[in-house]
Amino acid sequence: MSWPSHNFQVGDIVKLRSASSLQEVKQVREHVINTQYLSSFHSQKRRAAADFELVERPTPKKEKPMTQKLYKTKDGTYGTLLTKDSKGHFVLEMKGGGAVASYDPANLEEVLPYTVQIQWAQGPTKHYESTQDALEVDDIVFGEGLNLGRVDKIDTKNSNALPAPKMRKVGTVAV
Repeated sequence: MSWPSHNFQVGDIVKLRSASSLQEVKQVREHVINTQYLSSFHSQKRRAAADFELVERPTPKKEKPMTQKLYKTKDGTYGTLLTKDSKGHFVLEMKGGGAVASYDPANLEEVLPYTVQIQWAQGPTKHYESTQDALEVDDIVFGEGLNLGRVDKIDTKNSNALPAPKMRKVGTVAV
């Protein structure tokens, strides 16, 4: 007897040809597969692959790039954080040679992009990445959809700052 060919892989989402409940393929052995229902922990044990049809093959998950924090030491050298040691010191891989050294966090400064804080007339205060001399405190900007904002603070060193939206600085004259 020849079995119909199948191409199921572990992780595929399938359903019985005669039903609608979705199941995930847990094991593939020749012409037999083991599955588990997505809606419960109930499993099918050793059922012919020919009884199933493929519903969806999951797309491979892209790994998020590891964000490495950069620190500047008091002596002006830079290093990328690797881990913490047993004393709570930061272990850094130093730039320009790859040496590894341990530092007390009190002697380090995290290197962050230059950021500004803007209070929008319509909406919340937000932090944005900027260039150093582009804006000053109390500058008025036009952006965020037809919204005006005022620069509250500069060089805020905010690690969660948003990329700068398209905005324009509005020229004002003191009266």
